[in-house]
Amino acid sequence: MEKRRHPRTVLQYFSFDASIGSRYYQGAIFDVSRSGICMTNLPRKAGGVARRMWVIVSGPKHRFKMQVTPKWTTDKGCGKTIGAEILSPPPGWAEFIIGFDQKKDPETWSFIHI
Repeated sequence: MEKRRHPRTVLQYFSFDASIGSRYYQGAIFDVSRSGICMTNLPRKAGGVARRMWVIVSGPKHRFKMQVTPKWTTDKGCGKTIGAEILSPPPGWAEFIIGFDQKKDPETWSFIHI
């Protein structure tokens, strides 16, 4: 049984740049919520996960910088996936997430509630 506080929204066309320790990585955003984010396509060599990391989420017409705390990590396929809690959502994040319910623009992004 899932223990999520907020529903997740699967994103396409969104990527991230993350600072993990002294290294920087790029990958894709799989899904997001008001308080969490799932990052995928990290290289397996991304070693141990830091207690806190800075992430920049970028997509069509949007860019958010946030600090997150990884909650879980798993190796999938040829890469690593990290699920993280957003420590303090950046300005506009809640509105961005709520906007998926109110504004459904398939040319800007794809979405699926899971």
